[in-house]
Amino acid sequence: MAFWFWRKRSKVTYTDPMLGEIVYRYGAWMGRATVEGIGEVHFSVTGDKSKPDFRSVLHAKTILGNFGTFLVAAENFLKTQDLGDWLDPVNGELEFQAFAATQVVGAFELNFGLSKWPDAMIGVSFVGGQPVEVNLAD
Repeated sequence: MAFWFWRKRSKVTYTDPMLGEIVYRYGAWMGRATVEGIGEVHFSVTGDKSKPDFRSVLHAKTILGNFGTFLVAAENFLKTQDLGDWLDPVNGELEFQAFAATQVVGAFELNFGLSKWPDAMIGVSFVGGQPVEVNLAD
């Protein structure tokens, strides 16, 4: 009887001088970087299993370079949207989770959760570097 399915899969990684190690998981390249004044920021970039897309990596670097500005813009945008009771204090504090960079410069999403609602996902989509839409998932 073969037990090949028990073998530990080797992880596919890419190392970028600024972003550090990026790991291919679940169909995306995922990494984390430290942003001064904010701390550790998780992100994903596009690409196939062989390597991340070069444009998406450059885009992630641009987002990280202006991350504080984008984070404040997303939080302020959420305050202007009618989200029903999603941001009710009973659901806890809004917590940044990660961002997803695309190949299109200026188009990305910042994803948030809620401290007392583990399944809540709040995505703020940016186009042209400006927040334009909120996506809610439970």
